[in-house]
Amino acid sequence: MKIKEIYIEGFGHFHDYAIRDLSPGLTIIKGPNEAGKSTLLAFIRRMLFGKPPGRSFNPYEPLNGGEHGGRLTVETDDGIRYDISRLGRLDHYIIRDEDGTPVQKDIAFITGSADQYFYDNVFAFGLEELYRSETLSEESVQNHVTGAGVGMKTCSIPVLQ
Repeated sequence: MKIKEIYIEGFGHFHDYAIRDLSPGLTIIKGPNEAGKSTLLAFIRRMLFGKPPGRSFNPYEPLNGGEHGGRLTVETDDGIRYDISRLGRLDHYIIRDEDGTPVQKDIAFITGSADQYFYDNVFAFGLEELYRSETLSEESVQNHVTGAGVGMKTCSIPVLQ
C-alpha cells in the first residue's frame, strides 16, 4: 500500500489541509518544533487503525474548525486506489473505490498483515519510536515483512546487523 494523498478536515491544528502527490518511495516529514509533524503522523495512524489501544491518548480535537477526521487516498499493490475516510467518531471508517462506491471490506485488505504496532515501528515512526527501548525483534520484522501484502509473492528479507 502506498499513501497517495492526505486530506485533513479537522485534526489538531490542521483544518482543510491537503498533501498531494506523495512520492512512491520513502517520505520524510521535517520541520521546526510545533509545526505539526507528530500530529500528521497521528492522523495517518488514526486513519488506518482508528483510536490507539489503551485508555490514555490525545484525541487531537480540531482546534481550527472542521469535522474531526479526514481522508487518506491509498494505492494497493495492484494499482487500485481507495479512499479511507474517518469523520466524527474516528473508530468508524468508510472505504471507497476509485468511482466513489463504498467497499464492504475490512481495512486489513489494504493494510495487509501489518497491525498497528508493526506499522508504527516499521512503516511510519517518529523520533519517539526510535528512542524507545521496546523495539520489534528481528524475527518479528522478518515475519511481518515476508507475509505483508495479500497476493504478493513472499520472499525472505535479510536483516543486516
